Amino acid sequence: MKVILLKDVPKLGKMGDVKQVADGHSLNLLIPKGLVERATPEKLEALEMKMQRLEAAHVKEAENFQKAFLKLKSGIIEIAASANEQGHLFEGVTAQKIADALLHRTGEPFVDSMVELDKPIKEVGERDVRVHIPGDTVTITVKVVAQ
Repeated sequence: MKVILLKDVPKLGKMGDVKQVADGHSLNLLIPKGLVERATPEKLEALEMKMQRLEAAHVKEAENFQKAFLKLKSGIIEIAASANEQGHLFEGVTAQKIADALLHRTGEPFVDSMVELDKPIKEVGERDVRVHIPGDTVTITVKVVAQ
């Protein structure tokens, strides 16, 4: 039976994939659990239209993030944090704080998973950080200053 995956199914495929599955497996397990639906011509056409809309949305999102990075002319994001006299921060600068600063500076919805940071920044100073945006990876400088 030909089915459309409604959710990611381990060892079968990702949401939106069209797969050929044994009738018993699909009728007894996959369809009752809401993981797949039968692939009728109408549903396949609707799926194709949905995939085209998603692709267009991804392209537009990538363009928006590229424009957002053009707004970061210097490529430096400054974050103020409380620190002691030696320059050690009381609270580390996390990927979420960097994403929030990018959101505030550019207006684009950055999330912490886009920021590549091994561990929180714990000291005042500058540090290069990689940011993954749709279709590209860019490096910005995060400058942590004492408050």
